[in-house]
Amino acid sequence: MYNYMQITKKNLSQIYVFIINFFLKLYYFWIPFQPTVVPMTILTITDNYVEEKKNRFLTVKHQDKNSNINYVFYDKNEYQEVMQITNNFLEKTWKMRILFESTPRGNIIMFYNPYKLGFAYYCDSYNLPYPLLNAVAMKYVTVYFCCDFFMDENIIKSPLIKIHTEKETKQNKTKIDKTTVKMIQTRSVKQLSNSNNSKTIAKNEVEKNINRFINMGKIANFEFIQKEKPTLHTNSFTSYLLDNLTGETNLQKKVMDYKAFKSMRSCT
Repeated sequence: MYNYMQITKKNLSQIYVFIINFFLKLYYFWIPFQPTVVPMTILTITDNYVEEKKNRFLTVKHQDKNSNINYVFYDKNEYQEVMQITNNFLEKTWKMRILFESTPRGNIIMFYNPYKLGFAYYCDSYNLPYPLLNAVAMKYVTVYFCCDFFMDENIIKSPLIKIHTEKETKQNKTKIDKTTVKMIQTRSVKQLSNSNNSKTIAKNEVEKNINRFINMGKIANFEFIQKEKPTLHTNSFTSYLLDNLTGETNLQKKVMDYKAFKSMRSCT
């Protein structure tokens, strides 16, 4: 009986050792085949967010993707005339088209600013990267059917770029030409050769147009209820002082310049 118990104990211990060794070998054999899990950081989450919005924006093929853009934006002269009016209809309508977006860097409130031809935004985070703001702008233009407002040539070419930035580029070219003339008059031949090399490099590296983003401050500064500015009425109240003030302002408006006065004297 005693010998039998010793034999069974030995067998059980061997079985336990065998089972433990088996599972250890199985564990170490299985580890190399397991996929390595990359920890998600704020940078990778932001990159994924940007890529998702970019893919959606580039795949938009709807016929009405620019249906909310007024024809005024495609005519620079009419656009400038409208922008000279304070509180014009374009600024009023686009200020009411607001996008609330939750991003990896915090919440963003965005609307389009027709005067600055850019996207105004409110956010509690500081130093938001340009690709993230670009991604929010992509969603904005797809939601509000105004894809031509997205004017980043690195991603897509908008017809509004040529309309609104053509004169600015011409003015910059004339300024560059004037500076090069001064350089020719003052610099030596060796410096001219170096400047010619730098000019060829500058011509090859053409700057592309990108979107404009206007930081309006924190979300607490955003007015959710947009009230119209009240106009002050005098309720037909008249007084001697008010008459003098209005008369003086009318007189200042009617004051003629020296050239008109001289021409009037010559006629007499």
